[in-house]
Amino acid sequence: MTAPSPIPIKNARILPLPEWYLPKGTMNASDAQLEGASSSCERWGMGFAGIVVVSVIAELIIAWAQPSYLSFLTYSAVADAAVAIGIAGEVLIGTIWNNHIQTELRRRSNAQLASAIESAAEAGARAAEATAQAAEANARALDARVELARLTTPRVLTAEQHSNVTEAAKGFPGIPFELYIQAEPEPLNLATQIAEALAAGGWVWQAVHSTVSLQQPGKPSIGMTTSTGVAFLMETSKRSEWEAAVLAVANVLHLTGIKTEARDVTDGSVNKSAVRIAVGAKP
Repeated sequence: MTAPSPIPIKNARILPLPEWYLPKGTMNASDAQLEGASSSCERWGMGFAGIVVVSVIAELIIAWAQPSYLSFLTYSAVADAAVAIGIAGEVLIGTIWNNHIQTELRRRSNAQLASAIESAAEAGARAAEATAQAAEANARALDARVELARLTTPRVLTAEQHSNVTEAAKGFPGIPFELYIQAEPEPLNLATQIAEALAAGGWVWQAVHSTVSLQQPGKPSIGMTTSTGVAFLMETSKRSEWEAAVLAVANVLHLTGIKTEARDVTDGSVNKSAVRIAVGAKP
């Protein structure tokens, strides 16, 4: 009687870990691992940002659909949870952890730069060249920080700027306007500030009658747009009637540093009975 053959033991399948995960920490990781981890953080950050955008759009759709109260709570809870997860992931991985990795990369870069400068000091010509390269790199880094600050700082109106917009609107009371926004929190906040300032100046905020619009308690409905910056749009037949008012307000906003334009539209896409104020994403 032959002995039974042993049953082979299969190796357990190990799930692959994301590239931003550094089991030995940043100090013991290679430059290639840090670079890969930083790129992975950026991709994950974008992914989490996408979750936030999709969740916000989902909330808008839920609000528009007007389901039953219990269904509204259930769907909103899921959407809110997704927003929270997206924001947490974007902050923790896309920003905090990536900044930690970038700090280590900069530390190593600075150490290498110091070594290069010391070596360059021994050879005059190479020292001058290395110094010039370092100055250029610092200038690029400064430009990058300035650009990053510009892109990540939300557009808001200060109390003084809010008052200036209101004062400009008071010169042309009774101008009707509709509000359109990019479906993101930052454009919504800015658009609400602009609308409230105009309403305080005597302009008339009208609701947008569209199948897809944002409903806010106690406020006129807001339409959706996909654009950048702030645009004041008026039907061309209303130019002579509204142009002076629109330019007065648009110029005040432009002086705050917010990219603003004003133009008339000839293709019939704008409501003839109101100025359209479209607040898109930050350019």
